[in-house]
Amino acid sequence: MEPLRFHDFHLRAYTVSDFGTRIVLDLVFDYPDAHKDESRITFSDVACYSFLHPSGAIITDIDELDVATLVQEEAAFFTEVAPQYGLRHWNYSARGIEGYLSALRNEQMRAWRITSAVGFDGFVIAKSVSGQFTAHPADSGGPTSTPSAA
Repeated sequence: MEPLRFHDFHLRAYTVSDFGTRIVLDLVFDYPDAHKDESRITFSDVACYSFLHPSGAIITDIDELDVATLVQEEAAFFTEVAPQYGLRHWNYSARGIEGYLSALRNEQMRAWRITSAVGFDGFVIAKSVSGQFTAHPADSGGPTSTPSAA
């Protein structure tokens, strides 16, 4: 499979659907004197996500990291969000963060940190990620698409 394409792509939009279990990042590489490319990155079976300051974001990295690392880094976020808004796989009678991490591991969840050159910061905990890249070569008659998965 092709690698996901995102470096220096602008975040044009993102959508959350299927009751919060699917997130699609709509990215575009559109700079003067360069051909325009598009990339759609889809996270499936999403357990949790957080995006801060998405306006004007230029994505630099989407790094997969161990789910335990992300849960520990964001422990304060999870413990605040769970009782106020609900959190998929959070067990209110279990051991807080440790119980949440155990549930995520049991569900075989994975974690990604998304960074940007301009303000944006985010993460996604989901079962899978895949991508669809569309090139718009300046000298061709139309776009070409390539699927990818990680």
